[in-house]
Formats: sequence, structure tokens, C-alpha cells
Amino acid sequence: EANGETSIEVTKLDEDDFKEETFFHKDKKFKGHWAGIELGLNNFMDADYSISRDQSIDYMDLHTGKSWNFNLNIFQYDLGFGTDRVGFVTGLGLEFSNYRFDGNNNIQKAEETNYIIEQDYAQSLEKSKLSTTYLTVPLLLEGQLFGGSDNERMHITAGVIAGLKIGSSTKIVYREDGKKQKDKVRDDFNLSPFRYGLTARVGIDDLSIYANYYLTSLFEKDKGPELYPVAAGLVLSF
Repeated sequence: EANGETSIEVTKLDEDDFKEETFFHKDKKFKGHWAGIELGLNNFMDADYSISRDQSIDYMDLHTGKSWNFNLNIFQYDLGFGTDRVGFVTGLGLEFSNYRFDGNNNIQKAEETNYIIEQDYAQSLEKSKLSTTYLTVPLLLEGQLFGGSDNERMHITAGVIAGLKIGSSTKIVYREDGKKQKDKVRDDFNLSPFRYGLTARVGIDDLSIYANYYLTSLFEKDKGPELYPVAAGLVLSF
């Protein structure tokens, strides 16, 4: 105000000055990659890390291309290290696995020993599989590299994953008198009720590839063949 008059002066801020002013006040919040949908394929490894079955347990041979692994990771919690590029990730998920048998067989418990053995069928089977459902909890370490913004960065994630079995069943599909028949059996099949393993994933933005290897055998000790589940596929993060 001067000489009884009021004037207003508008100054245009330089864009670089604005960036410099606000840079140090930016809240750097780390966001990992766990929550989302995973779709992959299943198989087994034996104690020698081979996916080829010994003749004594060739009934566990799988049709890998039809043995689907579907995971729905529904909850995620992130803990950053004071930066938006590195942190721990945990959460909760559901893992649905189908193991499609390659032979004309399924599995069953032996009446005398309760050990998992082959179940043969006289008729030709169109489909035979074992299905499992586990509740999963991960503990992951993730680092994000290169790009400036979240959707430009490459992320590398690795850690451990634990599972609690909440369901299992077998299913066969065949034809009888020209009609399609389906037989489904729900049982525990001596499957390990608790398991843990290693997991890793790498990707950019919301698209990744993942791999899981369980260090716990598919079946409880001395109650079935010593086989370790493995799975690999694609991830679409939420």
C-alpha cells in the first residue's frame, strides 16, 4: 500500500526452484510387490534336485503343462528402511495347486501301512489330479533399481514363504457307457500340514516372474514319497 492505493504483485516461481524447495519434504514410502495374482506351473523335485521320477514312484509323474499353480495374495504390509527403494514385505495369501498325473493313476493310502501308494484304474482316465490349498505368509526383502518413479523401476525380491494346509482332494474324470463321470475324494493324503520354502521374483512395475521351492516334502516323513514342490510363473501385482 502506498499513497492511499493498494497494488498486488504476482511473481512466477521458477520450476527448478520449486523442485528444490519440495524435494527434501517428500514422504518416501516404500511399496513392495506381494499382493496380486500369480499364475504358474507346478512340478516336484526329489532329494537330488531332479524332476525325473525314480521307477518306484513313477506314479507321481506329472503333466507339467496342465499342473497349474494359482496364488491369490490378498494382504500386504511394507516396512521401509527410510527410503522408497528397499524394505521388508510380508502379508497373507492363498495358494491353490493342481498336480495333474501323467499316468492312468492317482494316489491313495495303503490300508495296512497308511503310506501313499499308486491307485490304478481299469478304465482309461481323461483326467487325474491332486489338489491342495495352503494359507501362505511370506517374509521378503525387496530392492528397487534404476528408474526414478515406481512404475519405471526394476524390483528384485527374495525371501521365505510359510504355508498352512487348509484343504486337499483328488479327482478323476472318465467315461462310462458314453457318459462322463467324475469321482472326487477329500482327504489329508498324508500331506505336510505345515511347510516352508524359498521364493524369489523379479520384474518391472506390476508385472513380474516368480519361482517357489519348498524345503518341506510334499508328504509327511515316512508317509509318502520324498518330493519337494516347485512352481514358477507370472505375477500381476495389485
